[in-house]
Amino acid sequence: MIALLLWLGCGEKDTGVDNPLILDVDGDGFLSDVDCDDQDASVNPDAVEVCDGLDNDCDQLVDDGDDSLSAEAWFADVDGDGFGSGEATYACESPDGFVGNGDDCDDSTAEVSPSAVEECDGLDNDCSGVVDDLSADFADPSFARYLDGDGDGFGDPNTLFYACDVPTGATDIADDCDDGNASIYPDAEEVCDEVDNDCDAVIDEQADGLAQCDACSDEVLPSVTGDLSNSMLTGDDVQSSCAQPGASDRVFRWIAPASGTFVFWSGVESLAVWKECGAEELVCGISGIAPANATVDVIEGDVLQLVLEGAEGSVADLEVWSLEELVCDDGNDDDQDGLIDCDDDSDCWFDPVCGGSQCPNFGLVDTVDYVTPLNGDYITTQALGNFSDNQSATCFTSGAADVTFSYEAISNGCAQIFASSNDVDLQLAVFESCGGSEMACNDGASATTTRFGTTYGAYVPLQLTLGTEYIIAISGQSLSADNVTLHIDRNDEVNCAGTPVE
Repeated sequence: MIALLLWLGCGEKDTGVDNPLILDVDGDGFLSDVDCDDQDASVNPDAVEVCDGLDNDCDQLVDDGDDSLSAEAWFADVDGDGFGSGEATYACESPDGFVGNGDDCDDSTAEVSPSAVEECDGLDNDCSGVVDDLSADFADPSFARYLDGDGDGFGDPNTLFYACDVPTGATDIADDCDDGNASIYPDAEEVCDEVDNDCDAVIDEQADGLAQCDACSDEVLPSVTGDLSNSMLTGDDVQSSCAQPGASDRVFRWIAPASGTFVFWSGVESLAVWKECGAEELVCGISGIAPANATVDVIEGDVLQLVLEGAEGSVADLEVWSLEELVCDDGNDDDQDGLIDCDDDSDCWFDPVCGGSQCPNFGLVDTVDYVTPLNGDYITTQALGNFSDNQSATCFTSGAADVTFSYEAISNGCAQIFASSNDVDLQLAVFESCGGSEMACNDGASATTTRFGTTYGAYVPLQLTLGTEYIIAISGQSLSADNVTLHIDRNDEVNCAGTPVE
């Protein structure tokens, strides 16, 4: 103690500069000449700068102003989804637009982040490092998949799972009622085999317009004409009156699409036509050497069985046709004359489906020789609703429907042309050709209504020139289905002035 007092009393040599005591009061190992706060052991040149408002490391820089700051890392969150990316920024508080994590794998879209739900969109939505890895509870019906054991494109509904892509051996369509049989699925054709082929819970039902399966039918046919089946004959289940015993057979069920005479043909040895599952045999044709055929008069809706018999394994090659074209827009050659629909002038020459968009819509020629111009009353009745407003004439009402006919003169006589209707006011015109000059136009004449006893009529006399084709047009003041009838009274010996034709 005495030594200390002596030392304090003597002191150091006076240099003219204040020289305070140099001590380590806080015991942090740094004397007060380098320790900027010798009262706080956490403040000294070796301390770590932290966020506390102090110059912890005595470099005269405080908190964010000190590059050596030990603080939380902050990451830019460009898409605002709460997850950042890129290089860290260290600061005591979060800068604007920064978050405390760098876990975002795509900071350009808020739909991608560690908290997002994985979707089937080709993106790693949840930043797991795997694209389209669906969670166990994913249940979007758009991505429902089913195992397809038989490869028919329809899956077992009891094998539901979810996947972005359809893996091999699976399908995105369910409802297969027998996934072990590729011939049984919802789109399959129902056939008469006591199996629910199309998985609709009904066995052996047939589509509307078809005769239904029964105990005596092997195959149900559509109620149309044409080449209807090339099925194989097998077994000996039935016996028709003209077939050889032991012959193989196949029984077809068919509904007549129209009333008339139908021909049934096949290359087999015999062909019979039954009604009521064999209760009545209408006809049985046999050739001994194929082909066999049968002709039957039927009423629309009649249900027939066609019984074909021949050698085991032979092909039925069944054809059905009518004696006329039944429907003019079905693509079938109903009468098997090589002419389909509107090309079959003998049957479809005045059918509206064949003339609605043509100019002229119809040719006025005899359906037998296709040359002789038609003549007489009630040549044809047409519904104007089948046609549009194509022809213009001076007496026609704008926007009214019209129908046109071509008519070729076979003399230099006179044709008295009448149009009559009980439904619509009429106008009648004649042109030199389709789109040609107008020759005459009449918007009503009492002579027509008087002659035919109709409410409305129009009349035009047409001076004919041998070999010239004229266009006759009838127009009505409505686009609805209003019927008009055309009549022609042609005189080949007298012209329209009443003088004899030279």
